[in-house]
Amino acid sequence: QLQPSMQLDKTEALKFITDVLGVSSPLRKLEQNRLLFLNELVKAFNDRIPFQNVTLLSQPPSDRHVPTWEEIKTAVMESRGGLCYTLGVFINILLEALNYDTYFAAGTIFYPNNHIMTIVKDLSFAGSKHLVDVNGYPSFEAIPLDFEHESPIYYHAFLEYKFIKEG
Repeated sequence: QLQPSMQLDKTEALKFITDVLGVSSPLRKLEQNRLLFLNELVKAFNDRIPFQNVTLLSQPPSDRHVPTWEEIKTAVMESRGGLCYTLGVFINILLEALNYDTYFAAGTIFYPNNHIMTIVKDLSFAGSKHLVDVNGYPSFEAIPLDFEHESPIYYHAFLEYKFIKEG
């Protein structure tokens, strides 16, 4: 559960989507088709908000810390981006402000459970789950998780990837 102070109101969310991400008519698109809008939002986020570690590396090791919500919000609103924690927390809170039903999920990139992602519930149908990942190895759309063991292969520019359920 997020702290109450870790939130965006709908006005802030829509302003970010329009002004920073450059997505026009977000309310109309959201009302017309929540999945298509989410896919447009994910692509725009990946295009405009960088996954980067320069901010972290520019700090002396003794000053490095898990970013606060205010640091996360400022870094993304100013298009500076950050590591997966910064981007993952922000996209989750952004989607909640738009009334998507979300929760965090841990993922594995090189090391177990070292990555944060968002799951969107009930998007296509009751009980559906879609993965949203706007980080260093991003997906460029909401990935439906209704596959049995392996997802289809996705192709986006320089990336070719699929997802595998374990356990």
